[in-house]
Amino acid sequence: MHKKYLSYFLVSAWCISLSLGFYQLVEYGLTEGSADHSVATWPASLHWPAKERKSVLVLNLHPLCPCSRATVRELRQIMEQYSTDVQLLVFAYIPDLDDKADWESHDYIETTLKQMPSTIWEWDEKGHNALQLGAHTSGDLRLFDSKRNLIFSGGITPSRGHEGPSIGKESIINYLENREAVQRTAPVFGCPIQDGDIDDRI
Repeated sequence: MHKKYLSYFLVSAWCISLSLGFYQLVEYGLTEGSADHSVATWPASLHWPAKERKSVLVLNLHPLCPCSRATVRELRQIMEQYSTDVQLLVFAYIPDLDDKADWESHDYIETTLKQMPSTIWEWDEKGHNALQLGAHTSGDLRLFDSKRNLIFSGGITPSRGHEGPSIGKESIINYLENREAVQRTAPVFGCPIQDGDIDDRI
């Protein structure tokens, strides 16, 4: 009889532990990163990358952030379809410019990001450029119109490290097609950019 109750207890404890673990994982995946949406125009201290009268989309990236792989895959879909309408500028965080060789060796940087059409890649030492745009989280995107006004800021994934429909991606695409964003901001899911610790749970 005692063995029967012990079995029930162990099974119940296992189910509870499993449920708690799942809840914590879901909660973590839906935890938004920090972002400053108050920057309304392109900072005068940054070089404007578009040579034509095109919109500019800035990806602020921490190359070591595992969550940002999903962002890059979603972004590739946008650029493959709208590269004639928008210039993509990637600000990639690096603590020291002397460490470029170590930081650019990640496969998705070489095989995906740098292969996207209409893309400019810039190393962002200590995340200073991202900070001027108000970006604090890897995966933060900023869309500016040709007059250098901010149209959209936020992320394009539904949660950390996961691909799929999101209000952020929908807003960017809608602006590029109709010159009207569905929403001006969206949650961004990723690791801290400026000297932040990288969490590899995803």
